[in-house]
Amino acid sequence: MAKSFEELLQEAEKFYEEEDYNTAEIVYSEALKLNQKSEVAFFERAQIYYYHFYTYDKAAADLSKAIELNPQKNDYYYLRGVSYFYLKMHEKSVADFTSAIKINPTHYYFFYRGNAYFELKIYDKSAEDYAKAIELNPEGADYYEMRGNAYAKLKKYDAAISDYTTAIRMDSANLYYYDARGWTYLEMENFRQALFDFNKAIKIFSKYGSSYYGRGKCYESLGEIENAKADFSEAEKLGYKPE
Repeated sequence: MAKSFEELLQEAEKFYEEEDYNTAEIVYSEALKLNQKSEVAFFERAQIYYYHFYTYDKAAADLSKAIELNPQKNDYYYLRGVSYFYLKMHEKSVADFTSAIKINPTHYYFFYRGNAYFELKIYDKSAEDYAKAIELNPEGADYYEMRGNAYAKLKKYDAAISDYTTAIRMDSANLYYYDARGWTYLEMENFRQALFDFNKAIKIFSKYGSSYYGRGKCYESLGEIENAKADFSEAEKLGYKPE
């Protein structure tokens, strides 16, 4: 006897819980052949595509179906927005995070919309969204880092330094915070402080090309040409390509 939609849905959920995502996807697909009106089945299959198969186009397609069936679920807009982000469809990503925010204005929706604005080079709106994320969750170190990145793009270097410093206070083992602050000090021609930050980043992780190249630029500006050449060479070996 053929299985009903409800039976297939339960079976798919069981495979998902057992982390057998390939079989779960097959069974969800069989269930959807019987019922194209199940937002739950579309959403759960979308989660497999997004979190486990990394097929963001398929995730976005299923989430679109779920949204058609229930346009009031913020989770659907959020996950489709992130899917669009990875597909580099950033305008659509902004629109989905905006829809999610209207339903439930939580800090990570503002953060992800800020990321989409950042990729679109709309740095003022990006900084505004990061500020809102920080207001709602002042413990998010990455929020300060990303607002610092937006400020740096806007050439608001003092504000960027302040945000990177806050992020470092929260997580002093994160090389990216030191590297970002180092590049900002370099833009400000504060070469000694930039050198300190690049050294810290390299001490945390010795295979990050950006920090070697940044340190090389510091050495070059300070007239230490041989040290600069050595760092530029190391950065190249690590695959770093300056913008």
